[in-house]
Amino acid sequence: MNKDTKGAIKTIYNYLAISDRLQKADAIFVATSFSLTPAKKAAELYRKDYANYVVMVGIEGTFSDYSWKDGQLATYRKELLKYGIPEGVIIAEPLATNSLEEAVKSIPLMKKHRINPKKVIIVDRPEHQRREWATFTKQWPVIKFINCPADEPLIYSQKMLDLVVAELERLKKYSEKGDIVFQDFPKEVFESWQFLNSKVVYKF
Repeated sequence: MNKDTKGAIKTIYNYLAISDRLQKADAIFVATSFSLTPAKKAAELYRKDYANYVVMVGIEGTFSDYSWKDGQLATYRKELLKYGIPEGVIIAEPLATNSLEEAVKSIPLMKKHRINPKKVIIVDRPEHQRREWATFTKQWPVIKFINCPADEPLIYSQKMLDLVVAELERLKKYSEKGDIVFQDFPKEVFESWQFLNSKVVYKF
């Protein structure tokens, strides 16, 4: 992978990995996927007293690891318990296979458990963080969603190239549909996207 390709991947990745200054919230929402690093990050935030609950609703979807014998939600729950999160703190139900379903169904689940959220921390993979935030913010504009992507290093690979291109495609598509807060790509992000489009191998 040459320098120009790596530079384009990094430009898009940095745009997608949106992050905010952390503050106390009513809950930590974890977007489940093929990587377990969001669970580790959520546990860290809980231990630092940023919220009293960890919420998950995601089951297998496009970006899942289907090799986990216990399934995505159960595997994440085990990961949280491994990091010392008390069972009673974890609110998890198998309700969603995509970001829109996560956004639509997670807040009612919180309310069902007597959490009326004003602020929610969203923890996701870095390259998926912006779309998750934009989806939640569109669906629940009166709630403040705080971005805290998982700690994952940027690994320059064909998979990452395919992922970041797919993310921009989804941001454009779902912006036009009105499912997410409209995303206006900076010039350098759009140019990097155009450059990488011809190099995609796998279409998510």
